[in-house]
Amino acid sequence: MSQSINFLKGLPKSTSRLPASLMGLIVLITLVFLVIISVVLELVNFQAYKSLRMAQKNLLYAQEDYKRLTKDYPLLVSDIPFVIRVKNLEKKLQAKKVELNSLEHLVVRRGFSEYMFDLAQTTSNTLWLNQIQINHDSNSITLNGYAIRPDSVSELMSQLLTTNSFKNVIFNLFFVKTIKNHPYLKFSIATNALGPQEEAITEQAAQDQKAQGVK
Repeated sequence: MSQSINFLKGLPKSTSRLPASLMGLIVLITLVFLVIISVVLELVNFQAYKSLRMAQKNLLYAQEDYKRLTKDYPLLVSDIPFVIRVKNLEKKLQAKKVELNSLEHLVVRRGFSEYMFDLAQTTSNTLWLNQIQINHDSNSITLNGYAIRPDSVSELMSQLLTTNSFKNVIFNLFFVKTIKNHPYLKFSIATNALGPQEEAITEQAAQDQKAQGVK
C-alpha cells in the first residue's frame, strides 16, 4: 500500500508580496510627496531669505537714522543725564557770549592814536591839554586843560565835531574857571563826568603860590 502526500496543496494560493504595479505607485506617491515637501521648504527658505534681506535693509536705514539723530540731537543719545547736559551747554553758551561781546567790543573800538591825531589837528596854540581820559567801557571822554581865552574852549569843541574821532561824541558837561593870580583859566569838557575839578584847581593854585613864595 502506498500513500503520497502533496505538500503544495497546503501552501496558500496567494503570496504576501505586493504587486509590482502597487509598489511602483507607492514609490511614485512617495517621490511626489518628497518633491512637494522640498518645494514647500524651498519656498519657506526663500521667504526667510527675503525677510532677512528686508531686515538687513531696515537695519541699515535704522543705523543711518541713528547717525542723523546723534548729529542733530546729541543730547538724546548721550549717557550723561539730559539736565546736566543742558546746564553744561548753557555754561558754554554764556562763556561764548562773554567772549563774543569782548571781541565785538574790541573790534569797534577806535585806536587811541586816532584821537591824539585829531586833537593835535584841532587844538590851537591858545590852549593846552594836560589830561585826556578816554574810556571805551563806559563810553566817556574827558578833556582837561588850560586856556588863555574862554572862547578857545568853545572853538575846540566845535572843531572836534568836524573830526572822525569826535564827530559822534556829545560833550554834555562843560566847566571853566579862572585861576587867581594867573593869566589863564582851567577848563574841562566831558561826556559823562567832569571829576573833582574844584579840588584840582585849588591844589594847583596852592602849588603855584608856594612856588612864587619860594622865589
